[in-house]
Amino acid sequence: RDLLLGGGGGGGTEERKSGTDEVTPISKLQDRMNICNANLHIEWESDASSEEVYEGLSILNLSNNFIAEIPDNFPCLCPKLTRLDLSHNQLSSVSLPRSFPPSVKQINLSFNLFTSINSEQLSCKPLPCTNPQVLSESGSDALTHDGLSYCQHRQHNHLMGLSVLEVNNCQLSSVNLYSPLRTMQPNKVKFQENELPYLAASSMPNFSRTNRSLHTLAQLVCPLLTRLVLSGNRLTKVPESICDMVSLNSLDLSYNSIIELPSSLGKLGNLWEFPLAGLKLISPPHNIIERGKTKDIIGFLWSLLQRARPYHRMKLMLVGKAARGKTTLLEKISDKGQRGLQENWALTRMLGREGKGREKLSTVGIVVSDWTYYKKVKESHTSLKSITFMTWDFGGQEEYYATHQCFLSCRSLYLVVWNVTHGMKGADELKPWLLSIQARAPHSPVIIVGTHRDKLKSSEQRGEVRAALQHILSSYGSRDERKEGYPHVLESVTVSCQGSGRGINDLRKTIFDVASQVKENTVSGRGIGCGKIPEYRLLMDQLVPASYLQLEDTIRNIALNMRARGRPPVLNYRELRELVFADPSTLISKSSADRELEQAVRFLHDNGTMLHYEDPMLNNLYFVDPQWLCDMLAHIVTVREINPFIKDGIMKISNFPLIFNDNEFPIAWKKEYIRLLTTFEVAVELLDDQLLVPSTLPSDRPNLPQTVYPQELKVLPDLHHMYIVPFVPSGLWPRLMCRILTDPTILQLAKEGCRVRSKDEEEQLSWVKWKQGIILQYGNLTVFSMEELNRDIFEGDYSGIMIQNSKESWRRHSRTVKIFGIEIRVPDIFPILKYPEAAGRR
Repeated sequence: RDLLLGGGGGGGTEERKSGTDEVTPISKLQDRMNICNANLHIEWESDASSEEVYEGLSILNLSNNFIAEIPDNFPCLCPKLTRLDLSHNQLSSVSLPRSFPPSVKQINLSFNLFTSINSEQLSCKPLPCTNPQVLSESGSDALTHDGLSYCQHRQHNHLMGLSVLEVNNCQLSSVNLYSPLRTMQPNKVKFQENELPYLAASSMPNFSRTNRSLHTLAQLVCPLLTRLVLSGNRLTKVPESICDMVSLNSLDLSYNSIIELPSSLGKLGNLWEFPLAGLKLISPPHNIIERGKTKDIIGFLWSLLQRARPYHRMKLMLVGKAARGKTTLLEKISDKGQRGLQENWALTRMLGREGKGREKLSTVGIVVSDWTYYKKVKESHTSLKSITFMTWDFGGQEEYYATHQCFLSCRSLYLVVWNVTHGMKGADELKPWLLSIQARAPHSPVIIVGTHRDKLKSSEQRGEVRAALQHILSSYGSRDERKEGYPHVLESVTVSCQGSGRGINDLRKTIFDVASQVKENTVSGRGIGCGKIPEYRLLMDQLVPASYLQLEDTIRNIALNMRARGRPPVLNYRELRELVFADPSTLISKSSADRELEQAVRFLHDNGTMLHYEDPMLNNLYFVDPQWLCDMLAHIVTVREINPFIKDGIMKISNFPLIFNDNEFPIAWKKEYIRLLTTFEVAVELLDDQLLVPSTLPSDRPNLPQTVYPQELKVLPDLHHMYIVPFVPSGLWPRLMCRILTDPTILQLAKEGCRVRSKDEEEQLSWVKWKQGIILQYGNLTVFSMEELNRDIFEGDYSGIMIQNSKESWRRHSRTVKIFGIEIRVPDIFPILKYPEAAGRR
């Protein structure tokens, strides 16, 4: 038989007669044939007298044609083929492995019409060999298998040399790459030492000369495949056969309909490239997927494969302004007094162990504790019996806003608390908290809780509260409608924390019901919230590696032991590793210890059991007790009652011993404390033994004399830039100020622009700072300023403002809505620097 190419118009590798349908035979070729984009069809003529065989052909490109099928005798015609490109054709079926010669190493079948690939079922016809050279040498035209005759080019059950297979952008809904031998019993599969499966198996680690070892290898049609591309198809789940391809280095499943990665993918330990674009995955957890590291995903799945359990724990974060009743509310819903919650070191310091007068003081910093809610019979539709909440009670004073940003995170349920007696004003003060939650932990579930319900005495007050609640629903959203720019507000309730606690029991049940229905976030960020969804998508039903849960217990024990010995509960990686493996109950495998421990630590960080930050300055520190870190930050960034040594935002570092005088906060750690403060961008170390704490700066902008330019000078307008935003996130200015003050580029540019040449001139450069702004001056001249706008941004007659949310999205705001802005100015001071008469007072 000859391979003949013919068909419609278009160029090819051979000249063709215009206006005819003549089919031109292709002569014997060298090792390459390139007939792509030629508008060709393939015809297969039976001519027993022909002896055209492409014995030396190793590379064949037939892409971008109209090929509808692969001939049965293709392996006979190109027995030494190594690379084949059949992409952009009209193939609707393929028979792996016998449609291709066993020597092939790379196959591209992309952009065809396949709906399925099943190599486990042989569909290749038993035909005699059509390679004349083989016939003349062997004297036989076929080999026999299962009573059928196959030529030696088409009797293989594997493509042992195949390393790259591309089948992207087809219509595949199912893929089975198991070998036809998979269904056979090991004792019925016989291999000779010269056969390809045996040779490949013998090169693998831990190979033994047993039929069972060979049978394991024989299960896959291409067991040595290193790259598989299945993107742009219609797969709804990861094919089972792919999970056994342990030789894979690259696997592309992007742009399919897959929503879950099975734990059996964890066996692909050699995988280093794993694109997942376009997949709305619900498993693994979004925090694993978002990191985008293949080793993290595969490592998590491997841990899950070993052993997995549900994790019925969640963070419960209480936020709101000071004196709104957050701590009292937490005591009430957890059915504990203050002694039942974790001890607040600051209150103990100020009030003594008896705690007299505590009711007059607000929470200092953040208090972390645990509360477990046990579901009562017939109380909820869920099958969950209990959920343990790690409660975080955030101090509401403005001084602590800078540290809050370090701890707001996903996998949390937020209670945003307000005082109902404040009416509409109290409802409006919820906005910055909701916006901050959305900025730090997008799409998190929120319950808005109004306290002091018992204080509503008159019908007028109750009517005002009803109006405020309606305002909350219309402004911030509800269970059925999430407002753009806000987290998912699921409930809004009012309670009393006095006496019998009216509404408290309902709030407990609401917290449990909401937590039990929270979804695991998807890669697209649209999954968290509540609704009618498959059960396996619920966060509480998510399976977690048992090694992670065991590590959580180990970390808690480590923290308790370190506290009992008076040691700061902070470890470096070497110490953490030693303590983890010193625990005989640890489930973390020593063979993959570093990778699995790293992933487990990230999981525990996201759930608040321990804290670890990937900042280069902090990545070797592991905080096994989150409360300790909260308290350490609150030693410095705090109210005056705790730290009276800060004046106008400046504290002397030499005063540290007067603050850090507890056993749990040894003064020997002074350098580490400063490093933590600067890394979290809540303080800046200055010269002359000073520490700047921006959140404690004066609130008012200082009055600075205006620069008067001589009339004869030509001065350009200020370089002026305004950022218009719907809100300024809490804690923005302390962090922004820390970044500006630690950036040497700004001062260097100022020195060059002002032609600073001497030490005296350099000392004239100084910063003027307040809570919402910063100015760099050279003498009495302003070089650079950045501040929050506190005036009307726009003038004239207008009804609303359009503010861009993203590259393609705009949002309309009415004129009555307060718009925030950040204004940056760089005045043109350089002409006055050149003016001789001004040189003495610059």
